[in-house]
Amino acid sequence: MAYHHLKSVLDRANGRFTSFLVKDNSRVGLSVYSAKVDSATPKTVVITDTNGAGTKRIPRANVLIAQVGSESFFRA
Repeated sequence: MAYHHLKSVLDRANGRFTSFLVKDNSRVGLSVYSAKVDSATPKTVVITDTNGAGTKRIPRANVLIAQVGSESFFRA
């Protein structure tokens, strides 16, 4: 199911692994993370990346896609 609000997907994560596509300053401009959501505020999402990047604080505006199971959020 696709959602229009990031909060809808984050609420359903419940400690499960979540995939994120994030806009950042890397060479390509995009990064992919498989992570667990630690917390979320109105402006940021704090995740723990399972592939070794550790804890990251990501601005919500930079999250392009978040997916957990069949639940997904796509920024238009």
